[in-house]
Amino acid sequence: YLRNDLHITTTGTRISLGGREESVHQTQHERLVPRDASERHNLSAYELSLQQELGGGFSAYGRIGRSFRVANIDENRCWFAPCANLLKPQRSLDREIGARWQGTGSSFGASLFEMDISNEIHYFAPTFSNINLSPTRHRGIEFEGRLQVVAGLDLAARYTHTQAQFREG
Repeated sequence: YLRNDLHITTTGTRISLGGREESVHQTQHERLVPRDASERHNLSAYELSLQQELGGGFSAYGRIGRSFRVANIDENRCWFAPCANLLKPQRSLDREIGARWQGTGSSFGASLFEMDISNEIHYFAPTFSNINLSPTRHRGIEFEGRLQVVAGLDLAARYTHTQAQFREG
């Protein structure tokens, strides 16, 4: 894992760059429904972001990144035969742009985002199990704000609207 933040104070610019490599070996031995399973994955993630101060407490930013999530033991659990293979790691390519305002005791932010996800891990209620979905795209907008009412008491709110659809399958 490596991450570097570069702050250019003369221009109010912040550049962040990070990445990681991970080798995952999962094994599972089920007793309830006999099954032995094993998977190996070499995974990588990265993030590049740029934030620019605009003055008056305003800033704008952009971010692109690749991430992953490995299913945990509960998500891979098999309650009824036949048992599926272990879940594949969920992978995502993320893009986001946004703006923030920071004042004394209050802040507000808005952002637009898009995530292209492969092997999204999804709970499938009819079989009480998790499955990997076909490739999806999640797009949305998010608003967040915080207001200090009195010393020691803040009110915060967040609203996110997301549209998800299959890209394939």
